Amino acid sequence: MVFLRLSPFTIYALVSLLALSSSSILTHGAQNEPVVFPPSDKVPPVDSPQVRQWLSEINLSGAPNIALNTAQPGNPPECPTQPTRAADDVVECPVKNEWAPTFDNGPTEATPQLLDFLKEMDVKATFFVVGGNAAKYPETIMRQDDDGHQLASHSWSHAAFTTLTNEEIVAEIRWTEKAIFDATSRKVKYFRPPYGDMDNRVRYVLRQLGYTVVQWTPGPFDFLHTKDPGSVKSQISKFKSAMKSHSKDHSRTGGLITVESDETKDQVKVAKAGLKEGRERGLHLMTIAACLGDERVYA
Repeated sequence: MVFLRLSPFTIYALVSLLALSSSSILTHGAQNEPVVFPPSDKVPPVDSPQVRQWLSEINLSGAPNIALNTAQPGNPPECPTQPTRAADDVVECPVKNEWAPTFDNGPTEATPQLLDFLKEMDVKATFFVVGGNAAKYPETIMRQDDDGHQLASHSWSHAAFTTLTNEEIVAEIRWTEKAIFDATSRKVKYFRPPYGDMDNRVRYVLRQLGYTVVQWTPGPFDFLHTKDPGSVKSQISKFKSAMKSHSKDHSRTGGLITVESDETKDQVKVAKAGLKEGRERGLHLMTIAACLGDERVYA
């Protein structure tokens, strides 16, 4: 048998290293059990044990009998990219000079650049995140929360919800919830449907899941979510014109909710120019919850 003679310093270092490793493993296990998320670019399967559990927790028997859509967004009038709205859908801030800028489809590699800019401007925004991306970039989700921004849901795979079954909608919503919750311990309660695609069947399922639907303010900012909005220079010019038009529209009593995106660096450039323009015109920039006076941001 061979005995090693270790110095007191070496023994201390080894003990400290072992203690640190054990602490890290225990902390990780205590916060989040290992989980395998579904593929980010597909509607999650509904026959997994996790989804079956979620389905057992809600009652969808009262859902309206509305046929699933077969047309995809961009093929109007069956499935338009302009949202269909119900009376309780959120489409504007109550006060005219308030603006809730919202960003869909992230997080991505471009998101930190936008977060840096928002921090410089001391602006809080709302991010309608795609669950598949949230699972890929949990550190960005954590930063968004730490910086004081509002997190909300934009589905798991960005599928058009009127084309999905009730069970698929539940899977999309709950997996997105889990990705956000695992990163932040926040349970989101606001949802924007991809493409604004919505009907009363989808609304019923979302209400059963505890969600408020947020669309956007119709009008001069609609170019932001068209298929071909134009070059960065063109979009910035349109954004400034739209902001000027809004500020001169004395018939409008409510404030703005706009849809932008943090998918690409070019989209972030457009957003930065638009945010500057809005502030220069005296608009008060805030989150969806703040503009609605909702002090309970999360469920």
